[in-house]
Amino acid sequence: MAAVSSRVNEPLGRSRAVVTSGPTRARLDAVRFLMNTSSGSLGAAIADQGLARGWEVGLVHGPCSTLPPPHPNLSTHPVSWLSDLYPTLLGVPYREEIAVVFHAMAVLDWAPRTVSQGKRASGRPWRVVLDPTPKIIDELRGLFPNAALIAFKLETGVTEEELVARAGRLARRCGADIVVANLLEWVQAGYRCRVVCGDGSVRADIVGREETAAWLWGWVENRRMSLPVRENGPRKAGDRYP
Repeated sequence: MAAVSSRVNEPLGRSRAVVTSGPTRARLDAVRFLMNTSSGSLGAAIADQGLARGWEVGLVHGPCSTLPPPHPNLSTHPVSWLSDLYPTLLGVPYREEIAVVFHAMAVLDWAPRTVSQGKRASGRPWRVVLDPTPKIIDELRGLFPNAALIAFKLETGVTEEELVARAGRLARRCGADIVVANLLEWVQAGYRCRVVCGDGSVRADIVGREETAAWLWGWVENRRMSLPVRENGPRKAGDRYP
């Protein structure tokens, strides 16, 4: 893993983007935790391509995430625990100047209701109650009011038609401009995704992480000027990139 120095207090520049990437985890006791599987490879590819295109990128990443090589326009914002995610996003500088947010992080849908003190003794059953976690993606429009929002949706054991339908519902619920939807089976076989709009239409069917990152940046750069500049405040809730 490449070591990247954090520059959280420096401006992100004129063309600013935020990428969330990698897994999240929640404590079970002092030495054990619940964590989902995500390498952060796609987030790293998105950040790397943005940097190559001249963007300044703030990378909010979970533990053990793949990181892009060091770059003067890259700032890193590590998230150790699920409870740190919202405060970390809130602390990203110049949030109203962020032009696009790629929310590729795998956020836990459930977390333990209670955390055992110390290390729980082994050798006997341990029943853990999991409660639903807040949907961070529903907060991103408020945190980054002028940004295009790209969401990500992973499913398994459903048909492609159902995957697209669920991605469309996610876009409508959280206000995402587009959703990158894939099946776990596609990820395990290499990488494939479908890019879905809120109306359920499929904008692209892409194979490969690097190819996905390139397509998404092309979409951002082709569409970011399609909305008129607002001099009297942020984008309205109904504004969308085509």
